[in-house]
Amino acid sequence: MIRLFIALVFLFSFQTVAAAKIQWHDWSAATLQQAQQEDKLILLNMSAEWCDFCKKMKATTYKDAEVLAEIDKNYIAVYADEADYPELVKRFPKVGRPGTIILNADDEVVIYKNGYLKPQWMLWFLQAVAQEVAAADTSKPVEQGAI
Repeated sequence: MIRLFIALVFLFSFQTVAAAKIQWHDWSAATLQQAQQEDKLILLNMSAEWCDFCKKMKATTYKDAEVLAEIDKNYIAVYADEADYPELVKRFPKVGRPGTIILNADDEVVIYKNGYLKPQWMLWFLQAVAQEVAAADTSKPVEQGAI
């Protein structure tokens, strides 16, 4: 009986972890509209097939439970490979690979960061940006402890 209980706990905990993943969106007008409707920022991940640090970030940072929770709470995540979105490469010529760009729902750049971000750094970055944007928007309540 105890073995069955342990097996069930393991199975359900594995399913919870496996189910936690980013819902990547395409770069589109519909994505901007969704961000406006949900009052969220856009997290634009600029990537490239040749980029080893892009692959590392996807395998580590974008699998971290705390990062996933923060993205789910405050962001619409967009994955953009440079080969599929040449217009974004032209629009953001200073952004390297990997590149993390935060935009508001009006398609305005809030901030961007070049290079690999470890999970903890990404979490702090996302939290700080969301808090700053919320603090700047007087129509939105700011959580306790916000910067």
